[in-house]
Amino acid sequence: MKTLNILSLTALLLIGCDDDTGDTGDTGDTASVVSMVVDNHMVLCSAEGQWLCPSVQIDGGDWGALYCGISNLDYQWGTTYTLTAEVVGYSDPDMDGCGDVYELVSIEEESFDGASRAFELSWVYGIKITASDTGGVLMDSVPFTCADAAVCDSVAAVSSDWKTTYSLSLENPAQQGDPLILTAIAQHE
Repeated sequence: MKTLNILSLTALLLIGCDDDTGDTGDTGDTASVVSMVVDNHMVLCSAEGQWLCPSVQIDGGDWGALYCGISNLDYQWGTTYTLTAEVVGYSDPDMDGCGDVYELVSIEEESFDGASRAFELSWVYGIKITASDTGGVLMDSVPFTCADAAVCDSVAAVSSDWKTTYSLSLENPAQQGDPLILTAIAQHE
């Protein structure tokens, strides 16, 4: 009987077993290095909250949102980056949408090409838009200026709650380091 138990235990150790938590222990491919193109504006990401994350093309594939971003990349709005990044970990995509976690290895090319380039952010929660006299702050850290007084009046009227959402029409700054330009804001019905 002892021989059978030892053989059974050895077999389980060799083939592995899944615990009842549903975690298979997959930590992602932490040895891979990828080439990325990072777009000149960020996109809205949502999971257990809302934030802005880079829009990237990995190894020439389709464009998509990179929920965890790229550590050590000092991202500047209006700038397109061609870079190399390494997968340094794996985050639970059910919780935060991340999946692979990336760290910057090197920047091959960087060009400020987004001056006055327009883009949209839709379904932004009102709580994530803070008004000021000449613009405001988006997502607690991204400053913007209003294209005109009417836009600033619309921002001042934003309902700062988690139920009301807005579409924002924005432009990248005219110079690197300047705030984004909000050209229009509309509440979702």
